Amino acid sequence: MIHHLKCTHECFEKMLLGVKNFDFRLNDKDFKVGDELVQHELDEVSLINDPVQFTGRTFTAKVMYVLYGPAYGIPERHCIMALYGGFLVVAEDAVCK
Repeated sequence: MIHHLKCTHECFEKMLLGVKNFDFRLNDKDFKVGDELVQHELDEVSLINDPVQFTGRTFTAKVMYVLYGPAYGIPERHCIMALYGGFLVVAEDAVCK
C-alpha cells in the first residue's frame, strides 16, 4: 500500500541525507512491512496558514520493519517504522491528502 504523509523540512532533509532511516507515527493507516511512504515536505512558512502548503518535494521509501506500541514504551496506537531506500521527486504541484 502507498501512504502519502506530511513531513517537516527538518525531518525531510535528514531522510535525504540518509541520517533518518525510521519514522515514528500514529498508526492510523495500519502501516505494514512492504508499504511505501511518500513523504511530502511541508512549506514551513505556510504552517500558520490553512490549508498548509507543500514545497513540491517528495521522498519515497519502503517500510522494512514495524515496531508497534505499546511495546518498548511506544505509545499505544503508534509505531516506529524502519525505512529502506528512497528517492526524491520535485514537482510543481504537490498534493497530500
